[in-house]
Amino acid sequence: GGGGGGGGDASASAPYARSPEELAAALPQWTLAYRRLHLDNSLAVRVASAKAMAVVAGGAGKGLGKHLRRLAPSWWFAAHDPDETVAREALGAFESVFPTDAKRANALLFAHAEILDQASENLLVGSPDAMPHREGTADERAERHERLLASTVRAIGGFAKCAFVGADFEKAEDEKASAALEKLGACIDAAGCLGPFVRSPAPALRRAAYVALMDVISSGAVADRLIGSEARGVGDRRKKIARSCVATALEETDGSNFSAVWELVVTYPQARPGCWDDVDAGTEVIPALKSHLASGCHGNAIASAPSILPFLSLLPPRALTDVRSDATNQAAGDSKSASNASALADVLAAAWEGWKLCCTPSRADDAAALLRCQREGLLYGLIVLAESATDPSAFRAGLVSASVLDRWAPECMATATHGDVERRALCEVLATISCKPELDAVAGTTWASLASRAVDLCMGNVGNVGNKTGSYKMDPAGA
Repeated sequence: GGGGGGGGDASASAPYARSPEELAAALPQWTLAYRRLHLDNSLAVRVASAKAMAVVAGGAGKGLGKHLRRLAPSWWFAAHDPDETVAREALGAFESVFPTDAKRANALLFAHAEILDQASENLLVGSPDAMPHREGTADERAERHERLLASTVRAIGGFAKCAFVGADFEKAEDEKASAALEKLGACIDAAGCLGPFVRSPAPALRRAAYVALMDVISSGAVADRLIGSEARGVGDRRKKIARSCVATALEETDGSNFSAVWELVVTYPQARPGCWDDVDAGTEVIPALKSHLASGCHGNAIASAPSILPFLSLLPPRALTDVRSDATNQAAGDSKSASNASALADVLAAAWEGWKLCCTPSRADDAAALLRCQREGLLYGLIVLAESATDPSAFRAGLVSASVLDRWAPECMATATHGDVERRALCEVLATISCKPELDAVAGTTWASLASRAVDLCMGNVGNVGNKTGSYKMDPAGA
């Protein structure tokens, strides 16, 4: 099995150099010590103990083998510490002792039962007071508890990513990999398919869950067996993971997590196009997306906006083109909405609301990002998505009304408050609409509507901007 190490250099601590036999003899005590050290509140202690691991475990040579199963869990969790410096040192120690992908996979499979059993046990620790070591202040205990959970959740994903390199699940002799895979699935199931961590009030735990799920869904043949549509008996697991990846993750409000969120949200439907059989895009996903956009992307539109168009392109076309009923419009408070308002029109309206929240000097970059999102979403709908609509003309008319006629154009024509950026972007959109032969009909109605609204604005008549009725007068810059 994956007994002995393949590298390491005890001479790294030359003044304290010990023979492999001496270091191997110290491993039982080191294992006990490291179970506490890898969770220590001090960053310096965790970094130093990870560096020491390379010396002790690496220097023990073949003597590491009989101790690896007991040492591996804490070592693997430390390699997934929420702090990148600690994780890098601990993973570096693991990679120095097991210097190839195959050797690392072999070591993880060798100790898979201990690693995954300890992971399941860790995730059952429900509070800081349930930790085995309860010294320190309440804040220090809470910090250790969060670190225990976050590193364990990440380690589960890391196991899926690294433990099965070169495994052939079709070969009967590869029993160790098959047993480890079955245990990994049971560990994920016992953790609620990581759903409780995706919904955690702690940003660090949510981030750990996103990273772990990303590792799981990107693990090729492993993912096929854990959540694949062809795999037997995993339907419930697949549905829970799909919902976490493309629906619950969109409810994230901490801007520092958005990079991990969008990588997951976009990757999952790319890897699993059939996921829309497990998640209802219309009722579970699009409302969360609208809420995210309407908030101004919770203060970090720069991170979110570039992923909106790729995500829209992965949604089922019908979920975006289906027309809302008048009853739905009324329930949403959109008394003026056209009867042909589609889900995409709602998304664009939400993006506009978010843009308005960002129209302050301190959030100019966020406003620009949401404006690009508005332009890209509108043109995608008009040029690409409309072909999938039951009535392409009505669908296009609804998009133009929701985005350009009811919001964008009146704002740009009535006031110079927002500067020239919005006007230039609107002109680019109008130019694109006007030069596409397939958009001749919608271009004609758009220009006619714009002309009549411009007249109303010049005369100070009642207008409608963003579905808010009031009197708008065109200022000189708007003119």
